[in-house]
Amino acid sequence: MNLLYNDFLLYAKKRPDPRAIFDLLNSLEQSSKGTQLQQNGENVFKLVEFDTKQEKITMELRMRRKVALRGEVILADMEEVQPNHVIH
Repeated sequence: MNLLYNDFLLYAKKRPDPRAIFDLLNSLEQSSKGTQLQQNGENVFKLVEFDTKQEKITMELRMRRKVALRGEVILADMEEVQPNHVIH
């Protein structure tokens, strides 16, 4: 989780556009179907569609305060862009 969070912070640092970050996160949230190629024989492949929505769990994480506050600032900036967004 730490790696994903740091990657998100780096992405936001390189592209400091709250609207673009919001759109990116929103598109990830909406993409619930995935596809995968399965091999059925030596030269036969089948495209299989699957649902990527999985059960949600609660996680407890520990991180440095400074790192957590960076994410909070990004979220506050996105709140200005889309103040009425509802988290699903």
